[in-house]
Amino acid sequence: NVLDLDRTLWFLALEIIFSDDDSYVNKGGMDYYVYWEKETDRIVPMEYDGNSCMDPMHLSWTPFYHETDADYALLNVLLGNDNIRQRYLAHMRTILDELFNSDYMDAYIDAMDTRIDALVNADPKKIYTYAQYNADVTELKTFVEEHYNDFINNTEIDRLDPEISET
Repeated sequence: NVLDLDRTLWFLALEIIFSDDDSYVNKGGMDYYVYWEKETDRIVPMEYDGNSCMDPMHLSWTPFYHETDADYALLNVLLGNDNIRQRYLAHMRTILDELFNSDYMDAYIDAMDTRIDALVNADPKKIYTYAQYNADVTELKTFVEEHYNDFINNTEIDRLDPEISET
């Protein structure tokens, strides 16, 4: 009656798929807000700082990262409910199918690279070399491919959606 369950499940799925280090799903109390939305009369979690995501150190995160840890109540309690767990898995499948896959993400990474490459190269105060920047662009693509494969091969995610023949 209080928590916008669907948006919370989207929030959790995105945080885990993108492996956001500074987030509810990893550090428990960082870089997110919960707010009451007047229009829906529900509490909604909201990411506000996603600068620590897609780190190869977090390739081991599973779709159920911190699921059994009572300190992460949203994951622990929500994913312990079979019906809610299936909704969460459906959201994960959607994100993987539509957004977090090499076809989509490589094109997005290439578009962002095209926009900033010359600026990064010309920056006189950059803290990393231009070669490191280029290596990181490649590393992002590798992260997406490897993390996608790990997720899509998870037995709970790798299920066929039901076919609806009649409504």
